[in-house]
Amino acid sequence: MDAKIGNFNVKKRLGAGGMADVWLAHSALGGEPAAIKILRRSDDRSVEDLEARFAMEVQAIARLSHPGIVAIYDHGVVSEEADQHTFGALRGGAPWLAMEYCDAGDLSSHKVTSWQELHRIATALLEALALTHASGILHRDLKPANVLLAAANGGPPSVKIADFGLVRSDDGGADLTRAGQAIGTPNYMAPEQILQLRNRFGPGTDLYALGALLWYLATGAAPFNHRRATITELLKAQVSEDPPTLTPAFAVPLSFETWLRRLLAKHPQRRYLFAADAQAALPGATASCQLYGGA
Repeated sequence: MDAKIGNFNVKKRLGAGGMADVWLAHSALGGEPAAIKILRRSDDRSVEDLEARFAMEVQAIARLSHPGIVAIYDHGVVSEEADQHTFGALRGGAPWLAMEYCDAGDLSSHKVTSWQELHRIATALLEALALTHASGILHRDLKPANVLLAAANGGPPSVKIADFGLVRSDDGGADLTRAGQAIGTPNYMAPEQILQLRNRFGPGTDLYALGALLWYLATGAAPFNHRRATITELLKAQVSEDPPTLTPAFAVPLSFETWLRRLLAKHPQRRYLFAADAQAALPGATASCQLYGGA
């Protein structure tokens, strides 16, 4: 395939999400790679709702400039010419955005093997969240699959937060979540999201998800997903149960579990209030480490 969208030549489809397909493209100007995200229709939402969410994502990420957040290059609508050229593979009239191409996968398929690596990832995500929250934006769906990895000249890959399609802005814009609809991913949803207590949404909502994400990276499983037969049981545990004993796959500081448990507190006010507070309290990269918790 070689179709043109804006100033990008689309090459092949990379994957699909709940709202959009992602395609590999190259700039027609300089040849640099880019990922093109193209909205596709879902049976359970109106086209207008999906397009509004997509536009909200573009506006939100475009306001952010940080090495820990995917960069947005351009956006627009797929032309009818591109639709005809690809026999409908690229749907005419569908909104698209061109963003930084991250070529090393995401955290859902990445195995962390040391405290130093986990500390590096945690620090990068906390710094990116600090800017996001300072800009009045909540991500609300932070999870391993939404943290992309980019190769870095032979060094460890850098982490970049992506997929702001569920953002909620505090600048007076519309919150597109429907009444009665919980938004997020069950293993990483804060209790206030599950209970739809929107007046409690804030930086702590994303910090809760970060705590669950880092728990997953340390142990190989999110804190509440063991022995849960149904989504309902999982969500009830998120709301009412304490996390189990941390069983890390590698040596970590003893204080790391205490730090994680504060991120995973049921009430937002009992978590760290801001990403900077959590970063300041995070055990250091060179802190004494050991296996514990039955690992």
